[in-house]
Amino acid sequence: MTLTPDGMTLNPMTETRTRWPVVFALVGAGVICAFQVGKAAIAVPLVRHDLNLSLSFASWLVSAYAALGALAGLAIGIGVTRVSPRAVAIGGMALLGVASCLGAAATSGEMLLVTRVIEGFGFIPAVIAMPSLIRAVSSPRDDDMVMSVWSSYVPIGMVMIMLAGPWVAAGGWRLLWLGNGVLAILYAGVLALVAPTVAVRSGVQSAPRRSALDNARDVLRLRGPVVLALSFCLYTVHYHALVGLMPTLMIDRLGLSITTAGALVALTIFFNAIGNLSAGWLNRVGVPPWMLLAISFVLMATMSLGIFSPYAPAALVAALACVSVGFSGVVPGSVFVCAPSYTPRPELLSVTLGVIVQASTIGQFLGPAALGAWADNFGWSSAPILFVTLGVMGLALSFALRGAKTVAQQ
Repeated sequence: MTLTPDGMTLNPMTETRTRWPVVFALVGAGVICAFQVGKAAIAVPLVRHDLNLSLSFASWLVSAYAALGALAGLAIGIGVTRVSPRAVAIGGMALLGVASCLGAAATSGEMLLVTRVIEGFGFIPAVIAMPSLIRAVSSPRDDDMVMSVWSSYVPIGMVMIMLAGPWVAAGGWRLLWLGNGVLAILYAGVLALVAPTVAVRSGVQSAPRRSALDNARDVLRLRGPVVLALSFCLYTVHYHALVGLMPTLMIDRLGLSITTAGALVALTIFFNAIGNLSAGWLNRVGVPPWMLLAISFVLMATMSLGIFSPYAPAALVAALACVSVGFSGVVPGSVFVCAPSYTPRPELLSVTLGVIVQASTIGQFLGPAALGAWADNFGWSSAPILFVTLGVMGLALSFALRGAKTVAQQ
C-alpha cells in the first residue's frame, strides 16, 4: 500500500514502475531546502563580522530554522495526513523563499534570527510532506532505494552551497540569502507543475479516518519509530554541530580562507551523501540497520578526538571529518528506509516521519548552539566530551533497535 497526497491508501498493483524523473524533481525540492541549512554555516564568519555577533549567538542562526520542527514535528506530520501533502510542500517552499528574502535585509542579529525561524515554518512542513509524494510515484519494490535517495537531500544541498564559498566571499552573505529566497520561490512553481501529475493514481480507496490522538498513539506505542527518532536526533546533533561550525573552526583556529574551508567541508558532506545513498543498497543486501547505526556512533565518538585536537593540521581534520560524517550518513538513510516497516499502517507514514523529523530537528536546533556555547566557554579542544557522550547514547539505541520488531513481525 502507498499513499496519495490526499491521505488515500492505494492498491500497490496500480504502480508497477517508479517514475524516477518525478522522484528526482521532488528530491530537488529537498536539496533547495537544504541550501537554507548550509547557507548559514558557510556565512557565519561574514555575518558575525557584519552584524558584530558572538559565536554563541551566530550558532543559533545555523539552527534557528529547526525551531518549529523541534516543537511541533509530530503535529505537522499528523496534519499532513489530513491535508494534501502537495499543497503543504508548495506552500512550505514559497514561505521559505519569502523568509530568506526578508533575511537579506536584516540590520541586526535579532532580526536575522527571526527570519531564520520563519524559514523553518516553510522548511519543516515541506520536508515532512515530500516523502509521501515520492512514495506515491514509486513501485513498492523500489521503496528502499527511493527513500535512500530522499535521505541524501541534506548533504547534496549542503555540498552545493558550501562550494559557493568564493561567491559568498565576493558577493556577501546578503546576496546569498536573496538568491536562495528567489530560488525557493521559483521551485515552488516547479512543484505546482510536477506534483499534480503524480498526485492521483487509479484504484484508490479511502482510508478510515481516526482521531489525531489515536494516530499518534498508534505510532508512539511501538518501539521501532521511537528508537529511529532518537537515533536520528543524536545523528543530527553530531552532523549539524560538526558541519555547521566546521567552517568557523577552520577559519578561526586553522587560519584557512572561506573558500578553502568551504571546499573542505563540502568534501566532508560529499562523503555523507555517499553514506546516505549506500544505506538502501546495504539494506537490500542484508546488512542489519542496527549494525550500521552502531558502527556510525562508534566512529562519531572516536573521530572527534582527532578533529578537535589542537595539534591536528587542516588535512587531518578534514580526513577524520570525512570518515565520521561520511559513514554516519548511513544513519538517515537507514532511518528513512526502515520507517515504513515500523509504521503500523501505510496512511500513518507521515505521522511516523513527523516523529522522526521532530526528533531530528531537536538535534538540528540544539547541536550547533551547544557546540558554539561549549567552544566559547571551554575551547574547541574539549568538544570531544560532547561527541563521545553522543556516541555512547547512540550505541545503546542501536542495540535497542536490534530488539525492535517490525510491523510484519508482530
